[in-house]
Formats: sequence, C-alpha cells, structure tokens
Amino acid sequence: MDTFQSRYDRETNRVATFTGVMMFWAAVFVPVYLSMGGVQCAIVLVLGCAIALSILICLRQGVSTRACGNMLCGAAFFVYTMLSIFCGGRWAPTTIWYVSMPVLSMAVLGAGGARFWSLAGLLTIVVFTVLDYRGVQLPSELDPSQLMLLHALGLTALLLCFYVLAYVMMRFEQRAKETLREANRWLQRESSSDALTNVANRRYFDRVIEQEWNLHLRDRLPLAVVLIDLDYFKEFNDHFGHLAGDRVLRLIAAAIQAGVRRGDVVARFGGEEFVVILPNSGELAVRDVTARIRREIDELNVDHPHSLVSRKVTISVGTTTVIPADDRTHLDLLRHADQALYLAKSAGRDRVVHTTGLPLPTGPKADSAPACEAFPVGPDRTVRQVIMATIPTDAFRATFGSMTEAGS
Repeated sequence: MDTFQSRYDRETNRVATFTGVMMFWAAVFVPVYLSMGGVQCAIVLVLGCAIALSILICLRQGVSTRACGNMLCGAAFFVYTMLSIFCGGRWAPTTIWYVSMPVLSMAVLGAGGARFWSLAGLLTIVVFTVLDYRGVQLPSELDPSQLMLLHALGLTALLLCFYVLAYVMMRFEQRAKETLREANRWLQRESSSDALTNVANRRYFDRVIEQEWNLHLRDRLPLAVVLIDLDYFKEFNDHFGHLAGDRVLRLIAAAIQAGVRRGDVVARFGGEEFVVILPNSGELAVRDVTARIRREIDELNVDHPHSLVSRKVTISVGTTTVIPADDRTHLDLLRHADQALYLAKSAGRDRVVHTTGLPLPTGPKADSAPACEAFPVGPDRTVRQVIMATIPTDAFRATFGSMTEAGS
C-alpha cells in the first residue's frame, strides 16, 4: 500500500535529487567565475554548495522534507540574487535563472511553496528593474564580453537543468504509477483472499461461481462444486485451543490446494468449511480430485483424539456436477452440494458423497423437496443408492437403508 512512510521516502528522494542538481550546477560554475576573476561570485557558489550539503545532512538526520525543501529554495534564491548583485543587477546573466524558481518550488514544496518562491523571484526582478530605471548601477566584477559568455553558458545550463528536471519528474511519475499499480494489486489480493488460510475468500468465490456458471451455461459444459467440512472441528478447538485450530485450518487449506488441478478455485466457505470450483469437470474428474484431496489431508496425520470417526483430522465431502440450465442458477448448484455434504455427515462423516445432475432438474426446487429426492444422481440411481455405495459396512448400509425406507 501507499503508506505514509513510502510517501515520505518519495518526497525525500525528490528533495535530495534537486539538491544534488544544484550542487552540480554550482560546482561547475565555480571554476568558470574564478577563471574570469569573479572571486565574489565564486564564493557565493561555494556557499550555495555548503548549504546544499547541509540540506542533504538534514535529510539524513530525519528533518522534515518541507523544511529541507524551503532551505533548498532559499539557497537557490540566495545564489541567484547575490550573483545578480555582483554581476550588474538587471542585466546579470543569472537573472534568467529566476524562471527556475516556480519549477523547483513546485517540485519540492507543492503549490503553496511555489506561490511564495515564485512571488519572491518576481519581486526581486522588479527591484532590479526599478533600480536600473532610476539609474542605479550595481558594480560588476566582470566585463561586458565575459557577461555575454556567461549569458550563453547560463542559458545552456538552464536548458540542461530543465531537461534533467523533466527526466527526474518523468521517473517520479513512473515510480508513482508503479506504486499505484502495486497498491491496486495489494488491494485486490486483500479483497479476494482469506487472511487466515491464504485461499480465496467468500466474496471472491461468490463472484467466480456466478461467472463460471454463466460461462458453462453458454458452452453447455459440466460444472462441479466440492464442499469440504472438517469433522468434529469444534471438539478439536475445545481441546487444543483456537490457535491450534487456526494452524490446522492453514494446513487443510494447503492440502486442498495441493490436491486440486491448475485452474480450479479453492476458497474458504466459512468457519471450517472449504469449497472448490471445478470447471468443465464430470463425475470421474470430481472423484479423482476429491480422492487426491483426502489423500493429502490423510498424509498430514494431525492428531484428533476427540473425533468419533478417527484418531486424526478427517473431512466430510459433498460434491455435485451439473450442466447448467436456463431455469436454474448457481445457487441451486451450491444448494445441491450442501445437501450432499449434509448426507455425507449424516452417513457417518469421513466420506465423500458424489451427486450428478445433467442437467439440473426442472421440477420443484431442492429446498422444497425431501433431501433424498431433491436432485437426481444419474438416470437410474437415487441419492440413497449413491450414499449406500459409499458406506463401508454392510450393517450400516442395512441400517441406513431401513431408515430411509421407513422415512419414505
């Protein structure tokens, strides 16, 4: 993000850059003035270099960039004014350098500082003009030919400085744009990822599942959703504490990501529930992915002594695969997957219930029908038959089957 510290660093770099340009300019003109006999002008430039060096020291010591910026503008104003006084006033070669004051002050101080220093430069030029109009001649260390040479050198140096300033400002703009892009990327990551598990969050999932539904509806392709719930996770938190529970959630999220394919979307659905979007996936692909996820989690081997189905952390999984139809929405897909997860938990947990509907039924909505008749799982199979196929023991199959028959 574009924090206060990063802004301060950019302002510091800007002031330091312009201070370095001023030191370079002064160092170049010191020997020029000395070679022409302008000792006082050379001393002024040396003083300007000393002030610029002190500004750099102040920046390093943490002095505010605004104070250092004002010092820099004041140093430039001092050098321009003194050189103009020692070179004849209004017609001095350095009077044209006052045009750099608005650019310099705007770059290091902003609009408020630019108004002040621009006005100061304008008033100084007005004073020199009035003095010349009244016939007041300021002494000059240089003869007319030397002044003409300095005019040419001054204009050349001024154009060069403007080029350098333009380049510096372009670099600052590029850096600011890159910082803005990075901030936008950071905001996008923060708005779409879960802070605890680093997988996608519910907001991102809701947006993607709707997009995928519309895409698969257009292309008539199968779309699958996998809902995953940690078995007896409340008991795990009660026994080991919520910090340990958070660590397990991070491990489970990483294991799920390791088990899915490239292009699948893993998100935290809420609490200890995760959801996976499997684009263009039929039942066989879903079974393969869920098997890999369960294997990755099983290899974690996280102890869970208070689980009623295993001595380690396990998951219950409900999946559904459909070809989207015009008369249904992605919410129906989620509802079916949630029903499959409920059936997996009702059947004893630590298992997967696969359901398919190609396409989704056009009859009553899932939430208005009994659970085992809410959606088909193929042309010849009911949900109860699929569940019984996933139950490991004949005794439990018989028990669950008799309960379902009695309920119907």
